[in-house]
Amino acid sequence: MLPQGFLPSRDQADFLSEMRARGATTPAQACDERALPRLSRAQFQVLVDLGIVREGAPGTFYLYGDAHMGPRAARRPPLQRLAIVIFFWLLIILVPVLLLRSRH
Repeated sequence: MLPQGFLPSRDQADFLSEMRARGATTPAQACDERALPRLSRAQFQVLVDLGIVREGAPGTFYLYGDAHMGPRAARRPPLQRLAIVIFFWLLIILVPVLLLRSRH
């Protein structure tokens, strides 16, 4: 799993997807450093520091816990999430009110 609140950049998401496609999800299946998909050193280091990518044997890396993530575009925009939350709470409040009104 990805750490709470971490939203990978598009390059990082592509990197993680490519590692998953190559099967680098366990220490035994780790990719050699030279065979890793292209990613800037700084972005790669963020993934390592967060524990998303770990080193297997020296010079090989794999996805720890097969970091599950959807594509970046699959996340709902903040306004859409807010609209869903408001709609939910309106239903929670309105349904009992309407049921109580219909009894009188």
